[in-house]
Amino acid sequence: MLYVIENFPVNPLLLEKVSSGDTIIFADNAVYSIIKDNNTFKLMQSTLKHLNLCVRKADLLIRNISLNDIFQGITVLNDFDFIQDEIQETAVRSWN
Repeated sequence: MLYVIENFPVNPLLLEKVSSGDTIIFADNAVYSIIKDNNTFKLMQSTLKHLNLCVRKADLLIRNISLNDIFQGITVLNDFDFIQDEIQETAVRSWN
């Protein structure tokens, strides 16, 4: 399943609903949750290893966040990738 999270801070209860192999795209203000200085994400990082974590490149650029500022292992999507992911997934859940 594909999850799109747009709010910051991310509610940890939302992440309890994801299954191994699911994809989470951090969009809009949720990109702040994957910055290396975010202690909450540091705590959740080991729990999230079984997921595909992504962020939209446009959201990083708009907020002046460098690729060096985010955690390793997060896939950066251009807008075409983002649209393709939404098309290919049979089930999408968006939390805004």
